[in-house]
Amino acid sequence: MLQGSHPLLLIANGKRVTFFEEHFQMENALNSLLEDLRSGDPAIRFSVLPRLDDLTWTSASIEALRSLLASEDNPAVREPLTLVLGRLEKKTPTLHAGKLVQRIEILLEDPSRDDLVLVLWLEKVSLAEAPLVSMALREARWSDFPSHSLPAILRYFGKFGSFEDCSTIEGFCRHPDPKVLSAAVEALEKLNPESLKGLIVPLLVNPVPGIRSRAVRLLYRWDPQEALRHFDSLMFSEDPREREAALAHGIFYPFQSIRDILLRFLALETDLDLLRRGGALFAANPTLEGPIRLMEIRNACLGEKRAVLQEIMTVQIQALFDAGLTATPPLDFMEDLEKIWRERQGGQIFEQLSAMLDSGDPELRRTAAQALDSLKAYSPDAVRILAGKSGAGFGAGFGAGSTASSGADASSGSGTASAPKDSPSDSQDGASLPEKLFTPDSFTRLSPADRVRLLDALDPPSWKILLPLLAEFIGKASKEEKRAVANCAKRLGRKSEIGLLCPLLLDADGHVVSAAVEAIGSLDPEMLGSQFSQLLRHPEDEVRASALRVLVGYDKQHALSLVETMMFAAQNRQRSLAILSTAHFDFPTVRDLILKALEIEKLEENLRQLGAILKAHIDEPLLLEFLVRARSRREHLPSFWEVLSTDLATRIAKPGETPTQLLARLEGRIDKEQADGKLAPKPYSLPAIQTLRKRKAGNQSISQGAIANTTDRARPGHSFPQWISATFLALFLAAGSWCVLTTWHFRSDPNSGISSGEPTATATATATATASPTSLTGNEVFVEGAIVFIDPSGQGVLINGEKPEATKYFIQFGQVRPQTKLQKGQRFGGRVRLVGRERQTTVTELLASDR
Repeated sequence: MLQGSHPLLLIANGKRVTFFEEHFQMENALNSLLEDLRSGDPAIRFSVLPRLDDLTWTSASIEALRSLLASEDNPAVREPLTLVLGRLEKKTPTLHAGKLVQRIEILLEDPSRDDLVLVLWLEKVSLAEAPLVSMALREARWSDFPSHSLPAILRYFGKFGSFEDCSTIEGFCRHPDPKVLSAAVEALEKLNPESLKGLIVPLLVNPVPGIRSRAVRLLYRWDPQEALRHFDSLMFSEDPREREAALAHGIFYPFQSIRDILLRFLALETDLDLLRRGGALFAANPTLEGPIRLMEIRNACLGEKRAVLQEIMTVQIQALFDAGLTATPPLDFMEDLEKIWRERQGGQIFEQLSAMLDSGDPELRRTAAQALDSLKAYSPDAVRILAGKSGAGFGAGFGAGSTASSGADASSGSGTASAPKDSPSDSQDGASLPEKLFTPDSFTRLSPADRVRLLDALDPPSWKILLPLLAEFIGKASKEEKRAVANCAKRLGRKSEIGLLCPLLLDADGHVVSAAVEAIGSLDPEMLGSQFSQLLRHPEDEVRASALRVLVGYDKQHALSLVETMMFAAQNRQRSLAILSTAHFDFPTVRDLILKALEIEKLEENLRQLGAILKAHIDEPLLLEFLVRARSRREHLPSFWEVLSTDLATRIAKPGETPTQLLARLEGRIDKEQADGKLAPKPYSLPAIQTLRKRKAGNQSISQGAIANTTDRARPGHSFPQWISATFLALFLAAGSWCVLTTWHFRSDPNSGISSGEPTATATATATATASPTSLTGNEVFVEGAIVFIDPSGQGVLINGEKPEATKYFIQFGQVRPQTKLQKGQRFGGRVRLVGRERQTTVTELLASDR
């Protein structure tokens, strides 16, 4: 069965078809290939090659193609079809020594040669035959060949060429056809990469994502740090094609240099296919610290993304085991990671809450104490911290039962809450609590403080017994008891028991609502889906913070935006709660946010929270960025910055280098980078390239009044479509939009090969003079006219428009495509969206077609 992107291939991935349907579709696809090989248009014939690569061939489909070859009488079709068949079977037609070179020489001497046949024979050339074939190509002036044959010839020279070919190849690095340009860059990269230095700026500005990504990879040879800034920009572009192109070249970078970028990509990416591609880079570069970082991201996700990240983790752990980097079996390794992650996460949260207990805001102290109180069943650290702060006061309303319980646990040194000593049992754990304690009369006769202690001591069997009583009791419970019920449900409950907690979302006390949100979020966050908008507008800061923590798994991007807003609010309390909420994100997502907060936060307890987060994730690149921020803040709380710097360095210092020496080495590196930053700005820096791309996009927009019948309000213009066919670009690309780039090239330093400075005033003026001001881009109109050009790759058509005005329209096919095969001279009409303008041609996107 054939599968691919050809419009005549109607098999949809994942859909089952009958044998007859499969046979019919295969026959149609093969006939389509044969019909294109018979075409007199070279561009159509060359379109066969990429389609061959896109399709999946079976033995049955190859046999069917062989049958078509046997019945073909046209010699002009038989030879390319024979070579195509040999290409699929990975066989070379039998030729005597020297015959292949002779056949290629004969083709090159024939003015009416079939370039498709020439390209297919070039694929068969061996290393021994290459010198003679290369000489024949040079003598035939291959650089003057039609553009559709140039990519294959450039790939040939990239494989077999020499230094003498570089100057000719370099001339194609400004070719309007992206396929030719890409092949030329690839060839030069193999033959003489230094020659590409002077071309780096125009390559970085190129509208094709794949070419820009390749240029960034080239830039890494000469300026790794600037290249990584460009790589980061591509990886987090709104255009999925740019992200895909960056991932395609990711394997060529040293993994450690892009590791943190990839982690943040995995944390924020929502496209599962791109997610798997990013995960493949981790699988190909297994490291011992990789799985724990992936686990942190996985634990902050839900649904399909969580499952994909679990797959990535499993593959990397297996790769570690297979490579002998760990002797621990994969399943045991995963269990050990879970324990390590819980301990690290718990330590971070406890240190953050401990810092909040030192706040001057009594409500913040109460929030921190209540959070620790709800965690004391999980860890003795919570009991220890509460006991150590017991004299500080937690603000009015903190439950007496909770305080008493904490004190009891601290005195006994146990990590599990005790049963109330004035209750019918003096047992120290919930497993031995007598069932008579759970009767309606006995439970209601307990004091509120005893009921809170009882709920803290419950185990799963006791929870099941008490659950029917709680459903009746919760409506008249005190706020401390309601919080205890919510905390107990979070620890022991099941998804089916969420109904017990739903009434608490409407409680008048914000701390009760907050506890209910946390509990429901841990059991089934989707149950809060319709409530998030209301909870995020709740008047209590604690409720909004809890909703944010749950929203992380449900809609991370939205949650991150809200946390950022709170983290830089004027109210100290909001900032403190926002910093606390970041513990529920994976660190790669909030890394930049944490570093940004370090630059402006003034409260020491908030800075201590930020420091706790850094301690849990510190490595050398992060320490370097921290020291950069610390330099500008050391006059504010100097002792804090000094102590934290030493603490962070101590955690990662390796044998042979003391923490002091590590800090000195990194400080020296910062001095050097800051000194380099004072030099003249680099013309290929990310801000400079972004400015050039915006300018170029402005030069490729539709002018005011170009379409007489459109009166809708104007929207900002978009750049020229990045994938429009090479033939169309060669015919209609405006020379003015390249003026700035040409200026860059001719101002290049002859020694370094990289241009410097800003564009000249002449270049700017020229570009401005040829620009059309953006005005009507985005409007929808109906166009009609005769087809004068059909893009060979099937991406669009050029028509001589009659409506809404007499002008040329290039209609690109995106989600909507014509249902019938189009022919030159045919009438075409449809509803389109205006995208851009090049000279006298209006570029549009098809929305609906009459074909």
